[in-house]
Amino acid sequence: MLKWEEVQEQVDELIKQYSIKSANKSLTIKFDGRLEDVYQICLLKAYDCWNQFKDLPMDESRQKVQQTLAIALDM
Repeated sequence: MLKWEEVQEQVDELIKQYSIKSANKSLTIKFDGRLEDVYQICLLKAYDCWNQFKDLPMDESRQKVQQTLAIALDM
């Protein structure tokens, strides 16, 4: 079973990638907010997804969370 701490690490890593990608391409943040706001939105989305899929096998639930976050960040 996927632990919430692992999901938080995924969020942290994706936010780092997103901020680098945004800085490199001079993209505006999709949510019209600061990076902190995007981080909070991603945590909420990740928690909802994790809560829904946490009983799936670890790889499957991890993949669902990653897909949800990638869509949220439009990556």
